[in-house]
Amino acid sequence: EVRISAPTMTFWCLFVCTLFLLLPITVQPFLSPSSWRRISRNMLPRVAESSTMLCAMSRRHLVLSSSTLALTAATICSGSSLAVAPVNEPDLAGARRSLSAVSYEMKRRSLPKPKPIFRPVLNRDFAVLLMRSSYSTLDSFDIVGMDQFQRDFFLIRAQGYEEYSRLAPNSQGELSDPSYFDYISFAQYTTIARCLSKPSKIITEEQPILPGDADFDEGSNVTQFRRAVLPMRADLEGKDLFEAHSRAVGETILTFFEDTYGGTQGAIPDGPLIIDAVKQLCRLFVIQGYAVSAVASQSGDTISVDWEGSCVDWSLDCFQSERFDNDFL
Repeated sequence: EVRISAPTMTFWCLFVCTLFLLLPITVQPFLSPSSWRRISRNMLPRVAESSTMLCAMSRRHLVLSSSTLALTAATICSGSSLAVAPVNEPDLAGARRSLSAVSYEMKRRSLPKPKPIFRPVLNRDFAVLLMRSSYSTLDSFDIVGMDQFQRDFFLIRAQGYEEYSRLAPNSQGELSDPSYFDYISFAQYTTIARCLSKPSKIITEEQPILPGDADFDEGSNVTQFRRAVLPMRADLEGKDLFEAHSRAVGETILTFFEDTYGGTQGAIPDGPLIIDAVKQLCRLFVIQGYAVSAVASQSGDTISVDWEGSCVDWSLDCFQSERFDNDFL
């Protein structure tokens, strides 16, 4: 059970009560008697409601809010004669996550609305491949603890799902539903982009302890974990992590197609013209239900693909101004 510390609770209750007590002094002189009575009548229940909400707030929210206030105070007072209490590293990390969450919420509200378009049912195995390869590639980089990634991914996908579903009805949890896949892939790649933009050189993550491991407790009937400390993969030092991730995911998809269609008429041609291979890749994506159609064209050294009814139509619109997206081709 999560509990809020007594000093924190006392601070917030005193803060709300002080605001209410000061209200008559600051506002009443400017209002008519009838207006003031109406405000008083409405204010008391709201103060009680606020106190209840404060009691119900999670410890995580309060810690993040306190960390943000501490970081702001340190920023304002830096260089002045005022003494500022030092903020420890966990508090700074919490403040960064809080500010990042605020930034994402502002960005989310400006996202384009999903358009009602026809899209085919996505091959579920192929959808799983796209999601899993994106996740496992990030996991192999060792730049973020995957337990932390899962928490952030959950919060991001939960934050806007209800609003998205009102505009684009979908079957929650069903990856073959293109509307649902569009949203869940957007949430996944939003989370991945954060990790790639600010990679950690050393990470800690929880890893399962399996039967046969030296530290496995045979007498325990619960899932066992250990905390592992891992350095970032050495071959990624100085590389563009966004490009490395896209390349690794692309190679996984290409391997899937080669294993599935190799030696058949659907095999990807291994000829001198890259455009021929790209056109066949487009056909294979369409066969998997990724889109209604895809047309590849070449102009000089540039090859472009025009998708119609893609299962990532909305998310690609959201990522239009970003350097990283979930265009899997």
